[in-house]
Amino acid sequence: MKWVSRTFQSLKKNVRLNSLDNVTIERYAVSDRTGVERCVKSEVGAATLQVLSDKNSIGIEVADIDTINAISLDDYFHLHAVSNKKVFKIDVEGAEVKVLNGMKNLLLEGVALFIEVHKKLLTNYDHQVNDLIRILEENLYEYKVIGNENKGNPVWYASRKKI
Repeated sequence: MKWVSRTFQSLKKNVRLNSLDNVTIERYAVSDRTGVERCVKSEVGAATLQVLSDKNSIGIEVADIDTINAISLDDYFHLHAVSNKKVFKIDVEGAEVKVLNGMKNLLLEGVALFIEVHKKLLTNYDHQVNDLIRILEENLYEYKVIGNENKGNPVWYASRKKI
């Protein structure tokens, strides 16, 4: 777990340096299921890991393959009995659909979402933007682009429709 350990240590250091007392660091990848995922050190950022797809079709140079424990958000919040879940920021380098599939119960609760949509990287997981839209609409969410549209990775704000 060479890259995972380095990334985790870097995150811990940043939290400490910024005196973020209200931040809990967990050593998990967020996914659609709980288990073990293969990941690579991404060339996008110094401390960025990217979960490999089943096809290993990540379009970046693989520095090294590692493994990390993964958990769905539904499982995480069930295990930790957290009650004040309101807003989630999702920036997962193309795994947006996987993360949403792992938070079906949270979506039913109506949590708000800020999602950075990595259109090109979605294909690494055999998904497209329409898959993301379908999940949101099936869960009665409406969404709008609120930023980064010109940079290729728009940020969406999604919230449950008022019925």
